[in-house]
Parts: sequence; structure tokens; C-alpha cells
Amino acid sequence: MVDNQLMATLTEQLSQRAGSDPVMAMLLQQMTSPSPGEAGDELADLQLRLDRATRKIERLRAELVAANAMAAYVARVLGACEHCWGLDQFCRSCLGRGQPGSQPPDADALIDWVSPALRRAGLATITEAAARSGPPAQEQGADHATV
Repeated sequence: MVDNQLMATLTEQLSQRAGSDPVMAMLLQQMTSPSPGEAGDELADLQLRLDRATRKIERLRAELVAANAMAAYVARVLGACEHCWGLDQFCRSCLGRGQPGSQPPDADALIDWVSPALRRAGLATITEAAARSGPPAQEQGADHATV
């Protein structure tokens, strides 16, 4: 960065003198135009950087598509707006009213998705109908809570 600033200052000073001094004009031209070898190296470097940036953009796009698909799935499972989750009052789909539970959730998918984590935490799920019919029978030696 210091080299770029120094070069810019030197170039500016030379350009001011180049109008009246042909030697300065020639020196300025030599300084500002890259040699053929340098131009090729610079072009190859720029191409390499462009290729890297293009690959990075492609990876980021793929990650964004995957993240959007996951967010849409979770929104459907929880009965939320897939576009804004009820957080955007200007949303064309829900006008900010699409928070989780605002639409019928996909109960089967929700249970399938969270049950493994609940079991690992020592918890279990029950339906409202099962809850109304009374407490579930405890298994011998079962040590878990019901959610």
C-alpha cells in the first residue's frame, strides 16, 4: 500500500513536469507502462484470481441454495411463512403474520425431525389425544420426561 502511494505521488509529480520536459515525459511513460513480461505475468495472475473468485462464488451460491432449502423446510414443518417467518410486514406472502404456527405445521415431519434429539435428551413426545386420555404408561426403568 505504501508502494502504491509512493508510486502515485511520484507519477503525479512527473506528470506535472512532463508537459515541459520531454525526458520527464519519456520517464513517465516507461514507469506507467508495464514491460511485456510483466504484463503477461500480471494477466496470468489476474486470470488465476478470477478463477479462484469464480469457484468461490459457485460454492457460496450452492451453500445459499442449500441454506434456503433448509429454511423453507423448517418453515413448512413449523407452519411459518417460507419467505420471512413472519418478520417482514411487507412480505408479499404473509404481510408479517407468518410466524411459526400461523399455518398448520407438518406434525409428522416435525415429530420425525425432533424426536431423535428429544430421545437423546431423555424426552418423549405425545399427541394431544394421548395427553387427554391420561398419562402414558411408564416403562420399567424408563427415566425420561414427556414433552
